[in-house]
Amino acid sequence: MTFKVDNDALKVAMMRHYEEKLAKDLREMFIYSGNEDTNRIWQLYMEELQRQEKRQELHTDSGHKIFIMLCLCMMAYGLYRIFTLSPT
Repeated sequence: MTFKVDNDALKVAMMRHYEEKLAKDLREMFIYSGNEDTNRIWQLYMEELQRQEKRQELHTDSGHKIFIMLCLCMMAYGLYRIFTLSPT
């Protein structure tokens, strides 16, 4: 009887396990350590996460605004064409 192993799935599972373990260890080191430097690094890290979230929100909002403005311009052009090309 043979046992078949999906190497790609195994690699993904192993990497995920090690990433979760590393994240847990780093989080514990930064949060529970009494070292000034590690506390400052953690604070800067949290600030950077907040900045990235704000950038993502602004990027998403600006994309929606551009789309809405484009639609409004197309509607205005359509109305212009309807009223200027229709016989009176």
